[in-house]
Order: sequence, then structure tokens, then C-alpha cells
Amino acid sequence: DAKQLLGDAFGQLAVIVMHSAVYTELQKQDLITYIRPSSGTPFGEYWGYSVIVDDSTPFDPATGTYSTFLLAEGVIGRGDGTPVDFTQAETCRDGLKGEDYLIFRKSLILHPYGVSFVGNNVTGVSPTNAELKNGENWVRVFDNKNIGMLEIRHTVS
Repeated sequence: DAKQLLGDAFGQLAVIVMHSAVYTELQKQDLITYIRPSSGTPFGEYWGYSVIVDDSTPFDPATGTYSTFLLAEGVIGRGDGTPVDFTQAETCRDGLKGEDYLIFRKSLILHPYGVSFVGNNVTGVSPTNAELKNGENWVRVFDNKNIGMLEIRHTVS
């Protein structure tokens, strides 16, 4: 039912990310199929979605609620960033060894398309994980159906 939130754009969904406990339950129900390529490691599919198993997906032990995600291909972009007050390049010399160093720093950013980080509540040079988790630091810039990310909150029986 969650994919219907994307309307006619549901066909973009290609990947499902789930906790290993959810994956195991689906295996027990014989709902995971396996693709065995001619070379390489077999991988699982659930209703045609490629399965990624990751125990860092949210789980609330108090309620037994898991978060499983449906994602479209290319939903996460990568870019280079330059935070405010970030020293990009500097030199350093170790005179006793006669060595000069040129140091370059990069800030690599993984970013979901369709939302923008505005950082209303960021206190440091770059956001902490807690600040990234805070929904007030993000705004939606695409229509919901064009974002390509869905979270399904559920329990496992």
C-alpha cells in the first residue's frame, strides 16, 4: 500500500532496505526469491525489489516497530561541499625532516534528492547525526511522488 503514495510514479521503486529480523521473517514465509547471476554472489528480491539488509535501519524495541524503506534508483546523490569556516587547503612543514606537506580537505555529501537541508538548528561547522535526523532542518522541494523514498513502519509477528 505504501507504494501507492507515489501514484503513477511507483514504477521508479527498485530497492527495499530492511532490518535482518524483517528479512529473516520474510525468508521463513518464503517471500524472498534469489537471483543467481552467472558470476558473483546471489542476491535476494522481494516482490521484484532488490533487497538490502542493514541492521542500522530504525527499530524501536519498546514498540517492536521496524522501519523498512522503498527507494527508487538514483534517489541519493553525491556531491562535494564546503562548510562555512572549513579550511580547504593548508601547508605544513616539518623542518627537522626537511619535509613540506600540502593538505587538502574535502567534504563529501550524500544527499536524498527531493529534499533540501536548510540547517536551521545546526550549531557547528557541519551538522551532527542528531542535527541531520531533526526534520526541522529539512524542507521538501519536490512533490512527494517525485522524491522516490518511502518509509514503512511495521512490526514482525
